Amino acid sequence: MRKIVKGIVFGTVLSAWSMTLWQMVNATPQVTPPMVSKPFIAADRPDTPDFVSTVVSTGKRSPYLFRGMSNQPAPNTYNGLLIENESSLIPATVSTFDLEYKGNPNSDIVVNYNRVPSRIQGAAHLATASVPLSAGTLVSSTPDGFKKVSFTAQQLGLPEFNSIQKIAVVPPSQGKSKLQVDSVRVNFAEVNKAMQSLFFTVAGGSGSGPIGPKAKAAVKGSPANPTDVILKNGSGQPVVAWLTLPTVCTPNSQCILDVKQIFPGMVCVTGGCFQGSQTLQPGQTVVYSPPPNPPGIQGALLSFINPPNCGVTNAEFTLNNVSQSAQFAQETVNLSVVNGNNASIQFDLNDGAGAQWNTNFGTVPYKGNFQNYAGDNLNVVGVFPKGCTNCSFLSGPPVCGFTPTQCSGPNGSICQPPDPNTCPQYCSYQRPASNPGGKVTITYLGAPMALPTNKGKLQKILAPAPRN
Repeated sequence: MRKIVKGIVFGTVLSAWSMTLWQMVNATPQVTPPMVSKPFIAADRPDTPDFVSTVVSTGKRSPYLFRGMSNQPAPNTYNGLLIENESSLIPATVSTFDLEYKGNPNSDIVVNYNRVPSRIQGAAHLATASVPLSAGTLVSSTPDGFKKVSFTAQQLGLPEFNSIQKIAVVPPSQGKSKLQVDSVRVNFAEVNKAMQSLFFTVAGGSGSGPIGPKAKAAVKGSPANPTDVILKNGSGQPVVAWLTLPTVCTPNSQCILDVKQIFPGMVCVTGGCFQGSQTLQPGQTVVYSPPPNPPGIQGALLSFINPPNCGVTNAEFTLNNVSQSAQFAQETVNLSVVNGNNASIQFDLNDGAGAQWNTNFGTVPYKGNFQNYAGDNLNVVGVFPKGCTNCSFLSGPPVCGFTPTQCSGPNGSICQPPDPNTCPQYCSYQRPASNPGGKVTITYLGAPMALPTNKGKLQKILAPAPRN
């Protein structure tokens, strides 16, 4: 029996920052809350012939069984094991992850996790890490043919301090396959086992499963034709642009750590080239055109007048980051006034190749440029509003002294957990990192502009009402 889950569940967005950033906010590991594992299928209908996800009994144990039954399943469909907190309101920090398995060692462990908000980075974006079962440490083999493997946070591609949303074990979706999983533990604590299978609707290739969409094999764009970044001063006055990068890449990935490798005209700060600035004259444009298969840009912050801090608007972007996960990593862009609002900045994603940009978990396609405005920016598409570190709610203590009473939930409400129907998330745009291309243009417009009063214009700017 499968429990039907409407729509899809929170699953994508920006890449993680460095350990330095975590230490800046004095993040500390928390006691692991109770966690539960559930088999799932993401497909067009519950009785799909393409996948099997269930619990079987072998006499000595009752492992999960996952089968792939089709050589060409529909786009974004897959099955696997979902591991999450018993309570979605209690974060978990993962130090170790263990399981026993029998089957394809190229099955993926996919982790959705948050980075901690700070005075530098206000929005607590969701990032994705992915590694195969073969990347773990083989602890032992059992008489019945299971392999026990163990992963540290680093082996999973996670920073030491992390806030886990979901972990999934996902077998290859193409071709006939068989995988059994048993004895799952997080931080050495046994994970509770659910017997009922979850179902996630992925109709006609739209929507996604519980950890986001799987990259499509046949789609326009590839890492050999990466995404360009264009920086422009669209105001009538000179302005100083600040670019801030992480000081280390997320584990098991490649990224740019020197701002001059993106914009050579930048002047590095005294502490190093993880941060730099450049004065742009009115109308001036600078362009980053990377070579084929470049290292990624992970969690970059672009601000104007001042470096990112309380009181400053951030343009945030992660691009060309396929090394973080070939199947599940996402390019993502957004604006953030979580910590303050000192400038109107515009993103334009229209000039392009690569996969389609979208928001709200793949349910709403990108239609045109977006920007932030004066004020709190409640429900402005592509913008994290004031004080709302998780788009529709505040996660953790306020980092710049402001506790919001409204966020970008339906009609300016505060809501959680994120859900595309009941608690939609329109604060960022994303697409598969395996299918980049085209240009991302970031334009400084000047001081924060007033929100338009024309209702037709507002309909294009504000998030639509929930569908249910």
